[in-house]
Amino acid sequence: MSGAPWQHKKWASGTLQDTNRHAGCLLLAVALFWNGISWAIAVPTVLDPSAGGARLIVLLFPLIGVGLAAAAVHAILRRRRYGAATFALATLPGVIGRAIAGQIIVERGLEAESDVVLTLKCVRKVVTGSGKQRRTTETSLWEATQQLPGTVADRGVIRIPVAFAIPPEAEPTDERNSSDTIQWSLEARAAREGVDFYAKFEVPVFRTADSATPLTEEERRRLGA
Repeated sequence: MSGAPWQHKKWASGTLQDTNRHAGCLLLAVALFWNGISWAIAVPTVLDPSAGGARLIVLLFPLIGVGLAAAAVHAILRRRRYGAATFALATLPGVIGRAIAGQIIVERGLEAESDVVLTLKCVRKVVTGSGKQRRTTETSLWEATQQLPGTVADRGVIRIPVAFAIPPEAEPTDERNSSDTIQWSLEARAAREGVDFYAKFEVPVFRTADSATPLTEEERRRLGA
């Protein structure tokens, strides 16, 4: 990759998409596939008098399918209620030793007085093995949470302000080795009647020349650091 790593196409525009925006459709496809196979196996087994204790074991698979279907419906209802959330970065990238800032834009369904919980986290993901033995281990390297007393209504949409100080000892985003990555994410949640609001964004956080310039006291106060 040429140029600065935060100029990658998924970040270069400065407007990030909710990573869960297609979750409903994906879960629905998995649920249909899972249920089609599990029920086809479960029904004959349950009706077979000679199956014995195997009946209870086989019934576990349709139960998992029901759970998948419920998760798919929930994700679809969330998308219908709130639309597609985006995160407009004011800092590209987020700078280690300084801050990441911007605003999450929600199309609809979230009242301005809604309390919103924001979580910025850094996670290391290590993948070992292959095939059926493939395993992913996640280790939390750093995390910070803020609770906002409300959002800002502007021109028919809801804007959630984001501003986090990032400590100088934090690890930068690193995706050079797909089996051992460091990823930063921003999550936003708001408890609402019916379907809660939830959005997640993969954000770029790097060490730059600005990392050598510490935050001033005024900047730290604005960021709540």
